[in-house]
Amino acid sequence: MKVALINAPRLFFKDEAFLLTPPPIGLARIYGYLKKKKINTSFFDLNTMLMKKKELFLEFSRIRADIDIEEFCKKHIELIEKSLEYFLSEIKIKKYDIAGISILENNSMKLIVPFLRKIKKINPCIKTVIGTLFIDSIKKEYFSEGIVDFIVNGEGEDILYSIINSVKDNKNQKDNKIQYEIPSIIYLDGQKLIQTKKSNSNIFFKQVIEYDKKNLDEYRFLNNEYNMFNDFFNTPLLAYIPSKGCEFKCTFCSTSDDNRMSINTPEKIVDDLFQLVKKYSYKYFYFYDHHISISRKFLNELCDNIIDRRLDILWSDAIKPLGFLTQEIYYKLRKAGCIKLSFGIETGSEKIMRLMNKGHSVKDCEKNLRFAHNAGIWTEAFFITGFPREGKKEFNETLEFIRRNIKYIDSTPSGKFMLTRNTDIFNNPEKYGIRIINKEKDIPSMVGTYIKYEDLKGVSFEELQKINETRAQILNAFFNKLKKSDINMSFPRTLLFPLYDYLESKEKVRIFLEGNHELIGREKPGYFSLFTGAQSNQKMKGNLHECSIKEFRNIKLKKIIIKLEEIYNEGYRKLIVFGGEPLIRKDLFEILSEAKKIGFEYIIIKTNARMLQYRSFCKKLSQYVDEILVISPSDNENEYDLISGINGSFLQAKLGIENWKKLGKKTRYYSTEKQ
Repeated sequence: MKVALINAPRLFFKDEAFLLTPPPIGLARIYGYLKKKKINTSFFDLNTMLMKKKELFLEFSRIRADIDIEEFCKKHIELIEKSLEYFLSEIKIKKYDIAGISILENNSMKLIVPFLRKIKKINPCIKTVIGTLFIDSIKKEYFSEGIVDFIVNGEGEDILYSIINSVKDNKNQKDNKIQYEIPSIIYLDGQKLIQTKKSNSNIFFKQVIEYDKKNLDEYRFLNNEYNMFNDFFNTPLLAYIPSKGCEFKCTFCSTSDDNRMSINTPEKIVDDLFQLVKKYSYKYFYFYDHHISISRKFLNELCDNIIDRRLDILWSDAIKPLGFLTQEIYYKLRKAGCIKLSFGIETGSEKIMRLMNKGHSVKDCEKNLRFAHNAGIWTEAFFITGFPREGKKEFNETLEFIRRNIKYIDSTPSGKFMLTRNTDIFNNPEKYGIRIINKEKDIPSMVGTYIKYEDLKGVSFEELQKINETRAQILNAFFNKLKKSDINMSFPRTLLFPLYDYLESKEKVRIFLEGNHELIGREKPGYFSLFTGAQSNQKMKGNLHECSIKEFRNIKLKKIIIKLEEIYNEGYRKLIVFGGEPLIRKDLFEILSEAKKIGFEYIIIKTNARMLQYRSFCKKLSQYVDEILVISPSDNENEYDLISGINGSFLQAKLGIENWKKLGKKTRYYSTEKQ
């Protein structure tokens, strides 16, 4: 039996907020499990494939996000065909008996549906197995049409393995009937969709995480090579799942209908992380679960294990602001490498918080935000505007909550309320003062699907949306005004990882972000960050120059010049040049000369400044470069030389910066040394 595991592509539609998609942890678990079971398994990531085909990416970016599948398939036939032809030229789908497809975003369905039709046409005998959170998006017609055979509605490892064995047995017996006693699947029996009983498997505790190394390396450089972030830091980021499920029942959450929890032990979590660091040289982790605040005992043991084993990682997670959490626990979280926590505050109104059934109080929220801030952890406070029964009074209470706690909140990615299926509000709309307009119709949006509703008092859905949008705008403007900062939502969250790694303290990170907002801003990006390769002349923190991809050790001059022309034509007139260490490139002046000829008006180089110790080199560079950005590992000579691995490197960098300043050129300097 041959199995193709396929990660559905994230489609970057017009005006859609971009969030970095980490390498798919779910498929990595299944890939490792099947390999351990000696199943012939291949891994294909349509996400990285799409990213490498920039012309396709640009075409998708011109399409509006709220277009439904039917309209998309009618209007963009040529784009779909080009995409599918490209994907299938890599996959060779005829070789496989089973295609396991992971769909992490609802928008991916717009390309996956025609993709399924195509692979079934090429290989009619292949069995398609879908794993997704958006089960409602897999319509019954897809089963009737024969393009979907199974949906997995639980932990994928055991279930997919059972399907593989069932297909294998069926093949050997030359019988068209599949064994359907497999738990946690959805399939079509005649005209009826059958959903089997939930699995009680504890496979989560035995997860084997295995990535395709080549694919993982491609993720490492996606942000630099394809300029979707406009960042000047390379940010390798891996997802990890400490737990599954949630014991709370928030009334607006579609996962609250199943509150069963599966939790790895702190020892197993740290063992997994240790192996991932060792095998893949990653040190930045995004914990992908509902929240890390399982219990006081769990948090203490997790932090103690990370600290005792000296696991040098940085990580982030969501946390519920529960009453048992103390200042001591937050200090320990920071010591264990936690740099960012997301708090589902949602509202500053006790009335609305009780309607949401959040499981904590407004006072709990305030206390936890203060504790996290004091510990030096970046606090991300989520708010929802327009929750049913939220009036002006309740909304003003949320604004007052923000005012009282502005010192402790670093960012607020707030959103509007959307009614979704499988929630208490959907099942009991009258309790929340609303009436559902059409229960059967799902409306597509940038972040999923929603259901239209109206207020029982007669306020229409359209009017409610206007009110919600206005409140969201007021909330964000209010936050920015109080914070006296523009960095609320206009920088990529993944940038926090290398900044904390380099600068170590939250205060230094904030100063850096505020001082460089025009370089890294998202709302109106003015600078393009040009990655020149991963070469370095010293061993600074981070592993950029140790990357195994030869292509990124030194990007060829021809390729860089083509990129310069492309980005100039896209409207950029300012440039950040970074590496590695760009000043050690032998063709550096050819790159800079070409940039000036093309028309770039302002150029910044991110450098360690050591090459600037040579006055003639420094003077020549000043003819092309307007400013340098230096991030120093220390202001202490001995410590600097120890980190760089080169004696005398501190004095070289110091002399280089002095030479640059003598020429009247601007310098941005940041030291990572602890205060």
